[in-house]
Amino acid sequence: MKVELKRLQVYERMSQETTAFNADVWIDGKKAGYATNEGHGGNTTVRIADRALAAALRAAGVDADIVCSSDVLPEIREYERTATTVAESYLRPGVARYLERLGERLRAKGYPALSVMTSSGGMRAAGDAAKSAAALALSGPAGGVAGAAYVARLAGFPNALTIDIGGTSADAGLVLDGEPLTEGGGEIAGVPIALPRVLVETVSAGGGSIGWVDDGGALRVGPRSAGATPGPAAFGRGGAEATVTDAQIVLGTLTARTIGVVSLDATAAHEAVGRLATTLGVTLERAARANSGDEIEGLVRALTDKLQAVNAELRQAG
Repeated sequence: MKVELKRLQVYERMSQETTAFNADVWIDGKKAGYATNEGHGGNTTVRIADRALAAALRAAGVDADIVCSSDVLPEIREYERTATTVAESYLRPGVARYLERLGERLRAKGYPALSVMTSSGGMRAAGDAAKSAAALALSGPAGGVAGAAYVARLAGFPNALTIDIGGTSADAGLVLDGEPLTEGGGEIAGVPIALPRVLVETVSAGGGSIGWVDDGGALRVGPRSAGATPGPAAFGRGGAEATVTDAQIVLGTLTARTIGVVSLDATAAHEAVGRLATTLGVTLERAARANSGDEIEGLVRALTDKLQAVNAELRQAG
């Protein structure tokens, strides 16, 4: 599809410090409509331009979900607004289909209407969430911090550090005055998404992160993970490489015999860490400490950086 603006006229308004425009909208060589922001000024300029073009596209019979940047992120900073809108356009169809199917299955079983966690730690109805897909990008980590904040408030701790350790990563967050600390946006996989989100620091090591030796003979932990299948060697599902979970079992910091429905095999954990120790030429205990130490050190660094950043902001705020 080719969209063109023809007979485009752009000029400065005498009474306002804004730019006015009007143009014919052509789609695939045919005139589809007319776009203008005449009669509107100030911060509405981009919004009117977006919506005029969207209206022209719909009038031309374009069968597509048209995403306007003024709806996704009605703020200045064109690059961030464009990148966030592109992310929304990419994510929205898949998220909408998933939420629709999930909602139908839940309704069929008599469950309440579906609500969805957002990256900022709040909740939205499924229909609204489907139209704000980019705002869900970090909903998983945000949910961990929001849940921890709730439990901390019940326990009488309005300020807390949270740690959410999964299979591939460990997420650290901050709770201040009973609420998760948030930020205005940031990058996800190199793409700036300028929407509010819970401030979460992620380090590479999780319970399933695998310890391995690089070409220089140094121990590394992650980013490869054993996942849920086969999982750590201790799961007894065919995993043979030493993970953080296996190292914790060897050190005795993880003494449970089961995790959920999974029985832990301490012998398999010792064997996996033992093979890593042989490769490194160190004792079993030293290999186990090194294989779990990277995770702990990463969390300490992340939390320290967070506290320093928060303290700096508080000092600036006076």
